[in-house]
Amino acid sequence: MPAHAVPIDIKEQGVTWLLPPYSWSIRHIARKLDLSPSVIARWRLELVQQGLLPENEKISSVDGNEWTPERRFSVVIETATLSEMELADYCRRMGLFVE
Repeated sequence: MPAHAVPIDIKEQGVTWLLPPYSWSIRHIARKLDLSPSVIARWRLELVQQGLLPENEKISSVDGNEWTPERRFSVVIETATLSEMELADYCRRMGLFVE
């Protein structure tokens, strides 16, 4: 057993925040739970391997008219706490660019 095992209730809360409708960023969850982002990233990888999250979710269209209200809200929530650099990285990974 690892020296600093995370209590199961903390892990369950973190996993809940990784999944929709929350879809919080790894850094945001790490700050909330006072854990290393690498721990949260490992949990996300487990969810990807279980098929509960896409490996690298890409937004298929940047045309706002094609987004569902749920998707728009999800992006707003997911990016609300990001710094300018984190937001730029998020936009690049998702294929979003300022025109």
